[in-house]
Amino acid sequence: MRKVSYAIVIIMSLFVFVGCGNKKTDSPVAQEGSNRTENNAEVNYEKANHEVAQAMVQTDNCSDYKMMKREADVVVKGKKASEKFVDSLSGNETKYLLAQIEITEVYKDGTNLALKQGRTINVHENEEFEPANNTIFHIDDYRKMEKGKEYYLFLKYTPEYDRYYILGVHRGKVPVDTSEKIFYKDNNAAGEEQDHEEVHKIIKEVQKKYD
Repeated sequence: MRKVSYAIVIIMSLFVFVGCGNKKTDSPVAQEGSNRTENNAEVNYEKANHEVAQAMVQTDNCSDYKMMKREADVVVKGKKASEKFVDSLSGNETKYLLAQIEITEVYKDGTNLALKQGRTINVHENEEFEPANNTIFHIDDYRKMEKGKEYYLFLKYTPEYDRYYILGVHRGKVPVDTSEKIFYKDNNAAGEEQDHEEVHKIIKEVQKKYD
């Protein structure tokens, strides 16, 4: 329990971006690019310990497709090209999972970055790695995107970090493959705010909308 609690504390600054009650950024940067450098962590995903952690994330306004589309800065279809665990933005030793997504179609672009097919963006996934304990934490039972597969993504953009964040933890990450699992442990809700049945309903709604 100590490890899970510790992980929650260090990731809370990141998860203010993934709720569905956030205001849209007023002044996104004109183009992607950052002078920040990030150190990648070598992580053996299969041999690491895995824990389901809980984050208090507001998802009230993510109850259906229309609300999600309205709340998102960006809605795209994209393929996961690669991933890496990189430095925490809060400066501690915990690493967070950053996915490189190649855009295949743009449905909404509320930034002025002129997103288009073929462009690659960095998307923060809801998994954290704690090197000291060789443990990967799945936030609210999050299951990462699979490399080479396509997803419909409802994203918030944070120009300060040049990062895209998945709206509503699971709700904004919808696999095109309808047989793909959504949760790391599909029969184990991580907290009261996590309603697996509601998430599955939204996922099916998005898949049907964009099919």
